[in-house]
Amino acid sequence: MARPRKENADYFSHDADMRHDPKIKALRNKYGLAGYAVWCMMLEVLTDSAHFARMIDGLEMELLAGDFGISSEELEEMMGFMVKVRLLDKTEDNEFVSHKLQDRLVCVTQKRQRMRFVRDGVTQIPQSKVKETKGKESKEEQGADAPVKTREDLDAEDMEHIKLWWNGLAENHTWLNSIQEVTKERLKRTRHRRLSLKKVEIEEALKNAGDWIKGGSWLKFDWLMGSDDNMRKFLEGDYKAEGQSQQANKTEPSDIRWIE
Repeated sequence: MARPRKENADYFSHDADMRHDPKIKALRNKYGLAGYAVWCMMLEVLTDSAHFARMIDGLEMELLAGDFGISSEELEEMMGFMVKVRLLDKTEDNEFVSHKLQDRLVCVTQKRQRMRFVRDGVTQIPQSKVKETKGKESKEEQGADAPVKTREDLDAEDMEHIKLWWNGLAENHTWLNSIQEVTKERLKRTRHRRLSLKKVEIEEALKNAGDWIKGGSWLKFDWLMGSDDNMRKFLEGDYKAEGQSQQANKTEPSDIRWIE
């Protein structure tokens, strides 16, 4: 049985001068040591969360407040201030992330990806081809020395693959507008969808969206990627090409290569 894939981290680096960051100073000035303590505990919570992001609704706010030793009203106010000064970012789905923390921890996920690549590559080499690999630099070895990519690099790669798929549809369906520019807002939307939805869910939603388009319907890319709710409408079959079954005529965006 395969070992569950780990999507969080056991620790994060704490800079010796973190208290001197202008945003942290603003937090300390407004809430004192309590604000600084809550920020440090939020970093712990995010580091321990899948993809270093945490969905915090009313119940979760109460639970975290109990863990932090303050009222839920105090915690909600402090987190609102953290969003205001851009220590945290909040999506429309109440998901909180620290992009600075994600940038620092991307090396952890990249290292795991390379280790999985090496491990899986070795176990998948057929016995008859083992000799052919001797004396040659393997792809695994090349991958192990590859430079670490930042979060922005990964977002750009994801968006580029989706752009190619969408523009391929636009070439054959003149009522679609092709993607001309990969803006910061589009990168942000792609990142948020990847954080809140599973890879297979996004792929299925894109397949169904492709079927909807091939059936002659109009669709705007920014609307599709604009929220989890819009993606789920295609994922759950709310929008489906007329006369099309769940399995028939699937558009296969199989060339969308996701960053694990």
